[in-house]
Amino acid sequence: MVEVAGQFEVVRSYDSLERPANHAVTVLLYDCDRRRFRIIEEFYPAIGTRSIGTVAGCVEEHGKHLPDDGGFAASLLKAAKDEAWEEGGVKDGEWYRCGPTCVMDKYIDTRITPFLGVFKSGKQPPDHEADRDPEESEMKVLDCTEEELHQWLEEGRFSVVGEWAVRSGLRRLKTLNLEGK
Repeated sequence: MVEVAGQFEVVRSYDSLERPANHAVTVLLYDCDRRRFRIIEEFYPAIGTRSIGTVAGCVEEHGKHLPDDGGFAASLLKAAKDEAWEEGGVKDGEWYRCGPTCVMDKYIDTRITPFLGVFKSGKQPPDHEADRDPEESEMKVLDCTEEELHQWLEEGRFSVVGEWAVRSGLRRLKTLNLEGK
């Protein structure tokens, strides 16, 4: 660890620049039947209270997110689909990448990729809570309109990453022709 100007600590050494970075995904879920979004409310340990965000999780590159073909882009997509099911209860849908993979912040080396998941509410299987990790047991799925999303954005209810994910997903959604789907 290195102290900078007596205030900040660098949490990794320069040696760690040679190892692969951690990766995560975030998914804005959109129900095209009902024209509503699914947002997750959960406990945020850093601020000690519940807050809202998109479905999100780390890519387990050497575990369940390793696809059959071994490609990294497929790992990202598999992670997005798995998180959408575990946290948001969405198993079947169409998946769209919403932008580039970005470094989350200057203090951590996690890179995050945004996705949009478009689904039909009538085609989702029941009981997704059974597949949740134990730390996800207190999550609540919020069903909201686009107007509510914009209101929450204006009120600062999302983290910076959550806001970026919502705005990226909304931008991508506007490029799709969903009439008749």
